[in-house]
Amino acid sequence: MLARQDLLVRDVETVVDSMTEGLEPAAPARDTELVRVDPHEPAVRASLEAALRRLYTSGDPLAGQYVDIILEAYERMTQIDLGYSPRRTDADRIRNTDRMRATFVAALDTGALNPRAADIFLEHLSQARRGPGGDAAAFARGDLIWIDRASGATVGGPVQGAVPWPATNGGAWWVDHIVELQHGGADAPSNYLPLPDRLNFLKSGAMTRFTNGFRESQLAARAGGEDVSASAPDPRSEERRRRAVTSGRR
Repeated sequence: MLARQDLLVRDVETVVDSMTEGLEPAAPARDTELVRVDPHEPAVRASLEAALRRLYTSGDPLAGQYVDIILEAYERMTQIDLGYSPRRTDADRIRNTDRMRATFVAALDTGALNPRAADIFLEHLSQARRGPGGDAAAFARGDLIWIDRASGATVGGPVQGAVPWPATNGGAWWVDHIVELQHGGADAPSNYLPLPDRLNFLKSGAMTRFTNGFRESQLAARAGGEDVSASAPDPRSEERRRRAVTSGRR
């Protein structure tokens, strides 16, 4: 491994965050009791917002936009499943990210993406390529990398079949699910969100804490005899969800 001379404080913090995330309690196992909650309930919304505040510690100017995209997506849901996470090994995660990158690029012209996620992606590339030197200078600055259009794997330069992909300090952006798979999110382009490494780590950790913390509180309430079932959402929540869906289509 080559030692980098230009490491920034936030680069070190990203590594620490990723290590910390690995030490945090894992998402509930597949055979644990599933808890379903209404995302429109004030306590659920407040807990989710509190967890996502961690993204602001990245110092990334896009953090607020990412938080808005995530909250809007959860607002459109009728229920959140707090249970088993389909995430597997780091190798699986890398392979899945390559596949998701290729799928995201292919969907840019189809209208299948979340519009705000697509806008952030395209704006970053536009700004990176706008300055003197074009793609070569943007690559040298670490503002973009090249990926194979078909597989999504990173390649060394603008070879045949390669397309530009956003990067921050030379680190290729990951693709995460806007609504976590473990919360009932779809593995589909409309639920894909390209984002820098540090924000990806912070989002993953935030969602793990939201899932574990809120799930445990709900199970404790259930054990105490309280009715915490969300199988039949409040009609007012369904109306709020319809308004959020309508707003998201504008």
